Amino acid sequence: MAIPSELHIKYNKTITINEENFSLPLLTVNSKGRLGNLIGEYASLFALGKLYNVSVLLLPEMKKSFSATFPHITMKVLPSDFDRKRCVGISFDNSYKNICNYSPIQLAAAGLFGPLCFIIRGIVF
Repeated sequence: MAIPSELHIKYNKTITINEENFSLPLLTVNSKGRLGNLIGEYASLFALGKLYNVSVLLLPEMKKSFSATFPHITMKVLPSDFDRKRCVGISFDNSYKNICNYSPIQLAAAGLFGPLCFIIRGIVF
């Protein structure tokens, strides 16, 4: 369940990447797995961008993995020289047996963790 839009926090902060400004928070996903997992991760990242109206970018490795099969992907890509240490790693909470809680990812997308760059780790769908 998505966090209601009235609880989203919008910041007047941006990050400049290759002379282009992106509003914060910014989300990207650390791709894992083969094509099926990559498609799910791309779809999840795309959906987070639409649901929460946040900036989303692909990592260069994910774009490279897609390029042969999907050469016309339109999502923007982080440059390979972007310092990923500027980003905060987040993941779903799997502390309960057999239940995955995606709240940390949703809270970051809603701006409730601050105007930061986030890398989603682990399989997100």
